[in-house]
Amino acid sequence: MKMKRFVEASLLSILLADTFTTGQSECCFLQVNTCDDRYSSITRNSFILNGLEAKLNECAGKAMDIAYIYQSMQYFFRRDDIAFMGLSKAFRNAFYNEIVLTLAIRDYVDTRGGCVTFPDITAPPECHWCQVDAIQRSLDETIGLCDCLNEAAVIANAAEDFGALEFLSVWAAERVDTAKGLSYFLKGALLSQARSSNQWIFNVLRDWNVAIFANMITPATTKPDPLPLSS
Repeated sequence: MKMKRFVEASLLSILLADTFTTGQSECCFLQVNTCDDRYSSITRNSFILNGLEAKLNECAGKAMDIAYIYQSMQYFFRRDDIAFMGLSKAFRNAFYNEIVLTLAIRDYVDTRGGCVTFPDITAPPECHWCQVDAIQRSLDETIGLCDCLNEAAVIANAAEDFGALEFLSVWAAERVDTAKGLSYFLKGALLSQARSSNQWIFNVLRDWNVAIFANMITPATTKPDPLPLSS
């Protein structure tokens, strides 16, 4: 008998949890007794009315745009005539992280009873990237996304929505880690640029490459001596 009641109670708790996470109207009826205080009907309503839902939609759109910029950079630096594999891997990881963030925002907003709408994704601004420009662009985009998450955190704090604050802090911290990782490559890219103090080295290498290439394609000016005829 006790086991039967335990199973019934377990099934009921699962059903209630499923009803809540679907974001359907039944959840509002069950929330008083089954939902955490931070997911009360007041919090759910303020989530939509105080602008947090709209701000999270904006952040999700930014993350999608940035993801496709990262993907463009990833494939460019993977080309066999470019072959910066470490940088390509860094942009691949950054692309994946932004996609995960977008999906997390979608699921979170849906769980809170809101709606996520994604505008048309803009095409990447470039198809060919130099290291410095690509890394600097990625840092600027990451900072812009952090600003969006911080603005959402301000709205959540004003509404005393501590669940949203926790959610936002996790993803903002991850964006900071992404920026730190890309900064490592920026230092190397800047050091590899030609400067006035070492330009002569690049000139020598350029002239040497030109000379080698010229010798490879210049046809021979003299014909080899013919082989002697056998007697």
